[in-house]
Amino acid sequence: MRINGDVALLKGILKALVEAEDRTPGSAIAWDWVRAHTLGIEALLADVRAVPWEAVERGSGIGRNEIRGVAELVRTRERIIIAWCLGLTQHENGPGDRRSGARRRSATSRRTRASW
Repeated sequence: MRINGDVALLKGILKALVEAEDRTPGSAIAWDWVRAHTLGIEALLADVRAVPWEAVERGSGIGRNEIRGVAELVRTRERIIIAWCLGLTQHENGPGDRRSGARRRSATSRRTRASW
């Protein structure tokens, strides 16, 4: 993973989830939950669909097949654990990292429990 590539990685995971949802509606995004608990989903979907995979790969340093594999785990598992190291709040991209992670979790209706 590239330094500061976490936002691109999280966007890539969400991009793969959106692609799966587009192929098979209801398979990757919990629409009832998203619509009840979030705002701006259409703008987010447009942004994710517009970003080219090449930009995600270049920004994250990780290939699209690997990112799609992670997204498939997120899509098919009932529970997931996200562990993040130093940096999430401690560098210039910290706010973007938190927003990207929250968006990915919201799209799949996963609740977050932070342990600081």
